[in-house]
Amino acid sequence: MRRWVAPREGVFKLNFDRSVRTAHVSAGVGIIIRDCHGEVIVSMVERIQYMEDVDCVEAMGAIKALQLGCDLGLGHIHLEGDSQNVVAAIQGKADNLSCYGHFVGVAQALLLRLLSSEVSHVCRDGNSVAHCLSRLAFDFESPRIWMEEVPSSLMALVMSAASSSV
Repeated sequence: MRRWVAPREGVFKLNFDRSVRTAHVSAGVGIIIRDCHGEVIVSMVERIQYMEDVDCVEAMGAIKALQLGCDLGLGHIHLEGDSQNVVAAIQGKADNLSCYGHFVGVAQALLLRLLSSEVSHVCRDGNSVAHCLSRLAFDFESPRIWMEEVPSSLMALVMSAASSSV
Protein backbone atom coordinates (compact mmCIF):
# COMPACT_ATOMS: atom_id res chain seq x y z
CA MET A 1 0.00 0.00 0.00
CA ARG A 2 1.37 3.41 -0.98
CA ARG A 3 -0.78 5.74 1.12
CA TRP A 4 -2.35 5.82 4.55
CA VAL A 5 -5.81 4.25 4.63
CA ALA A 6 -8.24 4.68 7.52
CA PRO A 7 -9.10 1.55 9.50
CA ARG A 8 -12.60 0.13 9.52
CA GLU A 9 -15.21 1.37 12.02
CA GLY A 10 -14.32 0.63 15.65
CA VAL A 11 -10.64 -0.02 14.90
CA PHE A 12 -7.72 2.26 15.70
CA LYS A 13 -4.69 2.37 13.41
CA LEU A 14 -1.31 2.55 15.11
CA ASN A 15 1.44 3.71 12.75
CA PHE A 16 5.03 3.58 13.94
CA ASP A 17 8.44 4.37 12.51
CA ARG A 18 12.02 5.00 13.48
CA SER A 19 14.86 7.33 12.57
CA VAL A 20 18.49 6.69 13.39
CA ARG A 21 21.44 8.97 14.04
CA THR A 22 24.35 6.60 14.40
CA ALA A 23 26.86 9.42 14.94
CA HIS A 24 24.92 10.41 18.07
CA VAL A 25 24.24 6.79 19.07
CA SER A 26 20.54 7.56 19.28
CA ALA A 27 17.31 6.77 17.51
CA GLY A 28 13.89 8.32 17.40
CA VAL A 29 10.55 6.55 17.49
CA GLY A 30 7.36 8.15 16.19
CA ILE A 31 3.83 6.89 16.76
CA ILE A 32 0.45 8.15 15.65
CA ILE A 33 -2.89 6.56 16.48
CA ARG A 34 -5.94 7.51 14.38
CA ASP A 35 -9.54 6.38 14.21
CA CYS A 36 -11.71 5.34 11.26
CA HIS A 37 -12.29 8.99 10.33
CA GLY A 38 -8.57 9.80 10.29
CA GLU A 39 -8.90 11.78 13.53
CA VAL A 40 -5.78 11.79 15.68
CA ILE A 41 -6.25 10.04 19.00
CA VAL A 42 -2.67 10.47 20.17
CA SER A 43 0.81 11.04 18.80
CA MET A 44 4.09 10.33 20.52
CA VAL A 45 7.82 10.76 20.04
CA GLU A 46 10.64 9.22 22.02
CA ARG A 47 14.39 9.29 21.66
CA ILE A 48 16.04 6.00 22.56
CA GLN A 49 19.57 4.64 22.54
CA TYR A 50 20.55 3.28 19.16
CA MET A 51 20.70 -0.51 19.02
CA GLU A 52 22.86 -2.72 16.82
CA ASP A 53 20.41 -2.83 13.92
CA VAL A 54 17.77 -0.50 12.45
CA ASP A 55 15.24 -3.35 12.56
CA CYS A 56 15.79 -3.54 16.33
CA VAL A 57 14.80 0.12 16.59
CA GLU A 58 11.81 -0.46 14.29
CA ALA A 59 10.67 -3.42 16.41
CA MET A 60 11.04 -1.29 19.54
CA GLY A 61 8.77 1.27 17.84
CA ALA A 62 6.15 -1.43 17.33
CA ILE A 63 6.33 -2.33 21.02
CA LYS A 64 5.98 1.29 22.09
CA ALA A 65 2.98 1.74 19.77
CA LEU A 66 1.30 -1.36 21.17
CA GLN A 67 2.05 -0.34 24.76
CA LEU A 68 0.52 3.07 24.10
CA GLY A 69 -2.56 1.44 22.56
CA CYS A 70 -2.93 -0.89 25.53
CA ASP A 71 -2.43 1.98 28.00
CA LEU A 72 -5.25 3.86 26.25
CA GLY A 73 -7.50 0.80 26.57
CA LEU A 74 -7.90 0.31 22.84
CA GLY A 75 -9.34 -3.13 22.14
CA HIS A 76 -9.32 -3.30 18.35
CA ILE A 77 -6.17 -2.15 16.60
CA HIS A 78 -4.43 -2.24 13.25
CA LEU A 79 -0.65 -1.97 13.68
CA GLU A 80 1.11 -0.64 10.60
CA GLY A 81 4.80 -0.04 9.87
CA ASP A 82 7.05 0.38 6.87
CA SER A 83 9.69 -2.24 7.69
CA GLN A 84 8.83 -5.41 5.79
CA ASN A 85 11.23 -7.39 7.97
CA VAL A 86 9.67 -6.32 11.26
CA VAL A 87 6.06 -6.55 10.08
CA ALA A 88 6.64 -10.04 8.64
CA ALA A 89 8.33 -11.12 11.86
CA ILE A 90 5.44 -9.88 14.03
CA GLN A 91 2.97 -11.62 11.71
CA GLY A 92 5.02 -14.84 11.83
CA LYS A 93 4.32 -17.85 13.96
CA ALA A 94 7.85 -19.28 14.24
CA ASP A 95 10.45 -18.14 16.75
CA ASN A 96 12.43 -15.24 15.36
CA LEU A 97 16.16 -15.77 15.84
CA SER A 98 17.23 -12.37 14.49
CA CYS A 99 18.84 -9.72 16.67
CA TYR A 100 15.35 -8.23 17.16
CA GLY A 101 13.57 -11.54 17.79
CA HIS A 102 13.05 -10.82 21.49
CA PHE A 103 11.30 -7.54 20.56
CA VAL A 104 9.07 -9.46 18.15
CA GLY A 105 8.09 -11.78 21.00
CA VAL A 106 7.14 -8.84 23.20
CA ALA A 107 5.07 -7.29 20.38
CA GLN A 108 3.28 -10.59 19.80
CA ALA A 109 2.53 -10.90 23.52
CA LEU A 110 1.06 -7.39 23.55
CA LEU A 111 -1.14 -8.25 20.56
CA LEU A 112 -2.60 -11.13 22.58
CA ARG A 113 -3.87 -8.62 25.18
CA LEU A 114 -6.16 -7.03 22.58
CA LEU A 115 -9.67 -8.06 21.56
CA SER A 116 -8.66 -8.03 17.90
CA SER A 117 -5.61 -7.00 15.93
CA GLU A 118 -4.19 -6.81 12.45
CA VAL A 119 -0.59 -6.15 11.47
CA SER A 120 0.35 -4.88 8.04
CA HIS A 121 3.12 -3.31 6.00
CA VAL A 122 2.73 0.11 4.41
CA CYS A 123 5.14 1.86 2.06
CA ARG A 124 7.03 4.86 3.41
CA ASP A 125 4.57 7.21 1.63
CA GLY A 126 1.73 5.79 3.72
CA ASN A 127 3.73 6.13 6.93
CA SER A 128 4.96 9.68 6.46
CA VAL A 129 3.45 11.13 9.64
CA ALA A 130 5.02 8.47 11.86
CA HIS A 131 8.33 8.97 10.04
CA CYS A 132 8.25 12.74 10.57
CA LEU A 133 7.41 12.16 14.23
CA SER A 134 10.40 9.81 14.58
CA ARG A 135 12.70 12.55 13.26
CA LEU A 136 11.13 15.06 15.65
CA ALA A 137 12.04 12.82 18.58
CA PHE A 138 15.63 14.13 18.43
CA ASP A 139 14.36 17.56 19.53
CA PHE A 140 13.26 16.26 22.94
CA GLU A 141 15.16 14.82 25.90
CA SER A 142 12.19 12.79 27.16
CA PRO A 143 9.13 11.20 25.55
CA ARG A 144 6.41 13.61 24.38
CA ILE A 145 2.74 12.76 23.94
CA TRP A 146 0.10 14.89 22.23
CA MET A 147 -3.51 13.91 22.95
CA GLU A 148 -5.89 14.35 20.00
CA GLU A 149 -3.25 16.26 18.02
CA VAL A 150 0.18 16.24 16.49
CA PRO A 151 2.86 18.91 16.71
CA SER A 152 1.69 21.93 14.71
CA SER A 153 4.50 21.44 12.16
CA LEU A 154 2.86 18.15 11.09
CA MET A 155 -0.79 19.21 11.03
CA ALA A 156 -0.92 19.82 7.26
CA LEU A 157 0.62 16.40 6.60
CA VAL A 158 -1.95 14.68 8.84
CA MET A 159 -4.83 16.53 7.19
CA SER A 160 -3.54 15.63 3.74
CA ALA A 161 -3.20 11.95 4.62
CA ALA A 162 -6.65 11.81 6.22
CA SER A 163 -8.39 13.55 3.31
CA SER A 164 -6.82 11.25 0.73
CA SER A 165 -7.93 8.14 2.64
CA VAL A 166 -11.65 8.86 2.62
